[in-house]
Amino acid sequence: PRRGRCALVALVSARPPLPAPPRPACVSVGVPAAGRAGSCEIGEGALGPALVVGLGLGVGAVAGGLPVAGQNWSIFLRGAGGRGVSTATGVLFVLAWPGAVVMCAGALAGVLTKRIGPAISLAFVALLPVLAVTRGVTAVYGALIVLAPISVKTAWLVRQRGAPAWGCCGAGCARSSRRG
Repeated sequence: PRRGRCALVALVSARPPLPAPPRPACVSVGVPAAGRAGSCEIGEGALGPALVVGLGLGVGAVAGGLPVAGQNWSIFLRGAGGRGVSTATGVLFVLAWPGAVVMCAGALAGVLTKRIGPAISLAFVALLPVLAVTRGVTAVYGALIVLAPISVKTAWLVRQRGAPAWGCCGAGCARSSRRG
């Protein structure tokens, strides 16, 4: 009987290893589907700050920063995820609406030019001065709290891959790890 078990172990270990799972592919879902998904993410970001609206901007920013972090490092995707830009836009709708207008303008410019990553990056650059002029320095601090998870995720991806900050999709597809 002992020899039979050894033969079975030898048979099992002689099998070729299973192939590695494929890397996530960049899937183009089209503008209508992306618009519906983005709207849900904006609503997700707006919910937390809307629930604590009377407790001050700092509490609202933290309540908004948590879903942005959850979008970046989802427990359901084993720590993977996107950037949380739509979720951050929802937070800004509640806390400082001019910031949400800047983010939406950046997203629209990105869709029209088919260069969403650079357009959103420019919107981030324009966001803080616009908030400083329209809502004051406290809105800038709130936006920094909300945008911190996005900045950390982007810096981490650049350091890990040596890739451009914005790939084709935030989850780490094959095209985003190559230049050009």
